[in-house]
Amino acid sequence: YYFDSVTLTEVLPGGALDRGAAPGSEGGVVSGGGLFLTYDSRDSIFFPMAGSFHQLSALGFGPGLGSDFNFGRFCLDARRYLRFSPSRVLALQSLVLLQTGSPPFWRMGMLGGEDGLRGYYLGRYRDRDMVYVQAEYRWAPVIWRIGLAAFAGLGQVADRPGEFRFGGLKYSYGAGLRFVFSRVQKLNLRLDYAF
Repeated sequence: YYFDSVTLTEVLPGGALDRGAAPGSEGGVVSGGGLFLTYDSRDSIFFPMAGSFHQLSALGFGPGLGSDFNFGRFCLDARRYLRFSPSRVLALQSLVLLQTGSPPFWRMGMLGGEDGLRGYYLGRYRDRDMVYVQAEYRWAPVIWRIGLAAFAGLGQVADRPGEFRFGGLKYSYGAGLRFVFSRVQKLNLRLDYAF
């Protein structure tokens, strides 16, 4: 079950929310439920070096469940971790989000942020549907508790699956430092610089 209630306290005058051009521009309640199917064989949830994570979800939101918005949300998140040595791993991820109906703007697919296509502000590109693939090569530790990472990704948002176009792909790439706080629990502090 999923629930959130959003109240907008301030919007940009003349912007899409001020004009009411986006679903949810007056706030509202999102309420719904569904199923998650998860397979997780990672050796660590914080800094995996081997294994995989796959999650398929199907959620429905509608007035019968107390929602102001009527939409369906289907998401497949697939991740694989390929270990080359005790300190080197290639992390791969692909994500497909498809939605039906009219989700509010804050529940649309959003490229960017710390998880998908670093280098873009979260939500800089948003629409009902989203796809992205990304890879990260991690080498940690390199020396003492300091590690390195390099990453790249491609992604796109669209109003409908048939509107995804190769020419509209957004990309990001960059590198980062990792500081290993706990070798046992594999807790890391990361500092990334992305383009």
